[in-house]
Amino acid sequence: MILRKGVSFVVFFKNLNEEPVKTVENILSGMSSVPEVDFEIIMVRDGGSRNSYVENFFSDFSLLRVIKLIEYSQSIGLSMLLDQSIKSVEFSHTCLVPGNNAFTVESFTRIVRDFDTFDAVLGYRANLAKARPYPKVAANRCLLFLVRLMFKPELNFIKDLHGLTMYRTKHIARFASSGHGHGIQISLIIPIYFSGGAIIQVPVANNLMRANRRSKYLKLPSIKQVLNVLIDVIRLKKTYP
Repeated sequence: MILRKGVSFVVFFKNLNEEPVKTVENILSGMSSVPEVDFEIIMVRDGGSRNSYVENFFSDFSLLRVIKLIEYSQSIGLSMLLDQSIKSVEFSHTCLVPGNNAFTVESFTRIVRDFDTFDAVLGYRANLAKARPYPKVAANRCLLFLVRLMFKPELNFIKDLHGLTMYRTKHIARFASSGHGHGIQISLIIPIYFSGGAIIQVPVANNLMRANRRSKYLKLPSIKQVLNVLIDVIRLKKTYP
């Protein structure tokens, strides 16, 4: 398949309300500042309940030129979701976007500037400590420390492993199916780096997502999320010693 130069935004979500729509609106606003970049948006519901906000938004005929909707009645997981969704992608680069309205409008503008000269564009969250729950900030920094330690000194330059990221579509098609859940980012970043890919990092910003005490202090990563990451770190270390 021949891919056109441009960016495909894959917005994935499950059991959310209006957040996926706000996410897409932020992408559209961000891309309005870079009209020279061709793009599309693929919204993917990974199981869960049907989302009337998304369905009503998608039904707007004026949006059908740039927005696609893929729905799975049962969750297939992020790695399989990407593996399947990539078959519908039309552009050379694919940006992975959580559908929980995590990133600011300006973040989407920054991530696409000069994208075509790179195999991976890693948007590191400049306001991570301020925006995200403290336990998740700690988990992110622990993972970053672990990856830097295990792949020292090659990956010491990495600033964030779970920010807003974009990759050449062919790399996602090649590597995504090997990842597990929250390990999908390292399952892409590490092979791309060790295969000689060009990587750039740009600052992005999270929307403020700590609305209450519970989300600030008690929102812990699940055991499954932690295990998925550890499985992929070990697998990647065996592959790229």
